[in-house]
Amino acid sequence: MPQLPLIPIAMLVAALAAIFALAQQGVKGTGDLAWRAEQLLLKLIPPTGTGDIGEPTWFGLTIRRIAHIVEYAVLAAVALVVACALQPTPLGRMGLALTICFVASVADEAHKAFVPGRHFDAWDLCLDALGYAPVICLWAAVVTLLG
Repeated sequence: MPQLPLIPIAMLVAALAAIFALAQQGVKGTGDLAWRAEQLLLKLIPPTGTGDIGEPTWFGLTIRRIAHIVEYAVLAAVALVVACALQPTPLGRMGLALTICFVASVADEAHKAFVPGRHFDAWDLCLDALGYAPVICLWAAVVTLLG
């Protein structure tokens, strides 16, 4: 019987736990975190516009929207590590990583429906996919090119 890859699975569990913890925060908790991240990003990259309530945006995205993309890009990288350890073929690896990310995204949004002040937002599912899909597709392209 093949041995389970404990370190990659532990990395995946940690990434999923971090996403769960972020979703578990109420509006104030996410607001404080978003403000700190926004202040950091403002120091690094000037905003390209402003949102409906005057908040800075980068290419039309607020810091909260950007956070979805970034957290799921990281999850995709971790999911690929797990998939490479569990699946023998590139297509199987890609499918497993996509499945992990999609299920995590839907579960994250469903979880938010039970957090006071939060709600299920289908737009967030699209933003999550903007984070994980390019990472997995880029990995598949590199694997294909390298043979």
